[in-house]
Amino acid sequence: MVAPRHPWARYGGPVPLEALRAAEWVLREPGSGTRSTFESALACVPSIALETSSTTSLVGAALAGVGPAVVSARAVSAELEAGRLVEVGTGLDLLRPLTAVWAKDVRMSGPVAELLRIAAGAADQVSQANR
Repeated sequence: MVAPRHPWARYGGPVPLEALRAAEWVLREPGSGTRSTFESALACVPSIALETSSTTSLVGAALAGVGPAVVSARAVSAELEAGRLVEVGTGLDLLRPLTAVWAKDVRMSGPVAELLRIAAGAADQVSQANR
């Protein structure tokens, strides 16, 4: 995600890999799933403009123009809809697996079963969109 005044906000397609690798990023702390996924997809250690453990801080820094931020589109849906942030195409595979673990003799019910149903449905939608 970038602020609307960032040059990538007007880019017509995915930002070239070389530009992604040269950028100074606003990222989560080392060891976070989001950052690990991004670093693996980028295939290098990115330059860091700001490192934080807070999604709110990431969003604030991106809004302020500190640098591009790697954050879930769901976490910034209001900012995207209002045009305060712009989602940038990268061509990188940034999908993360979601794993649910429970005892095999326990049947999920109630809110837990609903959460698993929603997560599985979202995974199916992403899978179909990437075909």
